[in-house]
Amino acid sequence: MSLDKEKLNQLFNDGWDAKIEGNNEHSKKCFQRIISEVDLKYGYEYIDSFNGLGSMAFEEGDLAKAKEYYQKAVDLISNYLGKDWQKKKLEWKIIENRPYLRALHGLCLVEWRNKNFKEAGKLAELLLKICSNDNLGLRFIIDEIKQEKEWKEDEEI
Repeated sequence: MSLDKEKLNQLFNDGWDAKIEGNNEHSKKCFQRIISEVDLKYGYEYIDSFNGLGSMAFEEGDLAKAKEYYQKAVDLISNYLGKDWQKKKLEWKIIENRPYLRALHGLCLVEWRNKNFKEAGKLAELLLKICSNDNLGLRFIIDEIKQEKEWKEDEEI
């Protein structure tokens, strides 16, 4: 690894700031650099780089790439949490849980947008089970998923 922790943190923050500002190209470069620099099996705090890339791919309509990024985040965090992760409570107030919850939420939206309602419904129910405070707003979309209504662009979701 050629970057120290301080530089990695700066790169990570720059990536998210750029995404928020709509500078996706710079954001992608930041996140991809992190992924190339860090063995994310051990650099858990940077797994959200995959979520950032997944979010941008989703916004650009590249659902296959979005799913790939979100799934990579889920796989890495599943390794970190252990084999019984689905039985755990992963409350939002614990910051270490957020990348995982965001990755599952991203996968849910990808499946919904791909009209894979059954899988999207399973992911939504899992998220409501493991994050009972529903900080990601699944309560607003789960009925639409279960009724097999097509995904629609909605700023409030």
